[in-house]
Amino acid sequence: MFVDTGAPAGYGYTGVISVSESGGEGCPEVLLQEHPFLPTSGWNEHEWTVQWPTNQDLTVTVTFGPGEDNPATLVTDHPAAGATGPIACGTCYPSTRPNWSYYFGTATSPLCPGSPFHDGVCDAQLLFDVVAFCNDTHSPVIPTSWGSIKSLYR
Repeated sequence: MFVDTGAPAGYGYTGVISVSESGGEGCPEVLLQEHPFLPTSGWNEHEWTVQWPTNQDLTVTVTFGPGEDNPATLVTDHPAAGATGPIACGTCYPSTRPNWSYYFGTATSPLCPGSPFHDGVCDAQLLFDVVAFCNDTHSPVIPTSWGSIKSLYR
């Protein structure tokens, strides 16, 4: 997850980042795992060890800490003004692209469905980079199965 401005430790800014199975309308429903989250400027990496059913959407949720005036700011793709100045929505990004980033409100006043991050021209997306690994012990392409194949050629 890319963060523009981080937050200093010790001021109550540490929140939580969590992964949940998505329910209706993309809202987080079944919590799979969570970690403390104190955003730092730049890429913030989090490693998850979760299992979820095939064809089940996941929701990554960031809850900021309760400290007042939290300076942390998450980065969006900012489609209203592209990197070179012209509007990116409809040029770099299709104006019909599906929305994947939402504001779900606060802990005391949650929103479901969430509200999109609208950039004045179209909906903006938070910047995430996701890498997923399949750890299926029944797969024929795991290191233990290759040992038996190698022994055929000895």
